[in-house]
Amino acid sequence: ARVFFDTADGFIGSSDNMLQNSESALKFVRDYAVEVYKHAVSLELQDEENNLKSMERDLGKLSKGQSRSDRQISSLRSDITDMKRENDEYSMRLDRRETINLEGLDGEALREQHAETAKEIEKDIRSNEKQIRRNERKISKLERKVGKNLRDQGDQLNLIDKQKLKIKEVEEKLGNIK
Repeated sequence: ARVFFDTADGFIGSSDNMLQNSESALKFVRDYAVEVYKHAVSLELQDEENNLKSMERDLGKLSKGQSRSDRQISSLRSDITDMKRENDEYSMRLDRRETINLEGLDGEALREQHAETAKEIEKDIRSNEKQIRRNERKISKLERKVGKNLRDQGDQLNLIDKQKLKIKEVEEKLGNIK
């Protein structure tokens, strides 16, 4: 391709002008091309850095999700412990009621009250046992979720490391432009 520049002394690039003017024009075009290329590479670098920031945000979300799941597991385990303790107390109350001697004038009324209370306690025990099973299923589900989350975090860390290498390559590319 031929380029002509119009100057006060005539056209640069024509055979009429001096070699110096041609060299100036060549330097100008080359400098302009280098600046355009530097700008393009700096935009590429900016894109890669933005990708890295996005990946790091995703890693942070994964980490927060794991913390949230860990707290939920801990809370559910605490609830299970409390319900088991409560069931033990209910069982002891039932055992004590069975050993009470229900004799006397009001014996029948006491027996009915005892039977009613025993039914309520047994109902509470069954309810707690059902809730314990539900919580254990939730814990199992959350533990699987945490395991997947940890694998995803490892994958994300690998992607971040690769992205950092890519950024380093683009920085070197930018530094080598002369």
